[in-house]
Amino acid sequence: MLARGLGELCDRLGQPCRVGEIRVGILIGPTLLGRVAPELHTTLFPAEPVQLAMLESVGCATRRESTGMHPMVSQCDSCSC
Repeated sequence: MLARGLGELCDRLGQPCRVGEIRVGILIGPTLLGRVAPELHTTLFPAEPVQLAMLESVGCATRRESTGMHPMVSQCDSCSC
């Protein structure tokens, strides 16, 4: 919600909305959130590598799905994974 809001604000100011979304990512990441609310930061961004990798996979899958980059079903039938 925050990313969308700042993205729309940047769009009104003549900048790409992605710039606003990236800025929100920087704000809620370790830059500001880690200093202001360290407990919340450790809850949102786990220190365990396995948990972080899982969070990354979910983010990548969501991004691929939202941009239409998911693989075609016919292509998945031929792969051996």
